[in-house]
Amino acid sequence: MLPSWCAARFMSGYELQAARQLDFTAYEDGLRAFCPLHRREWVHHGTKHTRLFPMLIGYAFVELHRLDPFRWHDVASQKGFLGFIGGAIPDPIRPHLIERLIDGASAEWEITLDPREEDAPTFNRGDLFRVRGGPCESLRGHIEWVEPNGREAWVTLQGLFNRGSHTKIDLALLDPLERPRRKKPFTLADLPVREMQVGA
Repeated sequence: MLPSWCAARFMSGYELQAARQLDFTAYEDGLRAFCPLHRREWVHHGTKHTRLFPMLIGYAFVELHRLDPFRWHDVASQKGFLGFIGGAIPDPIRPHLIERLIDGASAEWEITLDPREEDAPTFNRGDLFRVRGGPCESLRGHIEWVEPNGREAWVTLQGLFNRGSHTKIDLALLDPLERPRRKKPFTLADLPVREMQVGA
């Protein structure tokens, strides 16, 4: 039975620690764990800070045999573990997506996304977007909340899991998409009505 990549959910702040531990212990079995990171910079009290943060908050990718409960125990024993995407038997993730993320990451799992040179577009809550480049290129999603600095936003990405994944991303990495127009609601006025003649 070949191993598959699956997504494990963790409490925010525990995903990277769990992925590092799982990757260390799984190495002997030839399996892997992965938590994509991105670098964020900010200024606090006049001092510039930089740090790596998980790109998909609350998620870590684990390569395991989906029908082997002994491997699940290694993941479930990690601090902050909440469950697998898919429930009791984890849903497999399309391998080309994970391999593309891993290939685009450094040895420290950092993924570099080059922001556009021009100003970032303006987004509002609910706006649709497509990631413009990097390993997450062509993934789509919608804006949940724009940070007060106007440069970052909390978003829901579609395409990695069977459901959306919640994360924070630089607005300069996003291309806006037009929301598809909804069809006119169907009303009683749209029903074909035949004129009836009242007999004398």
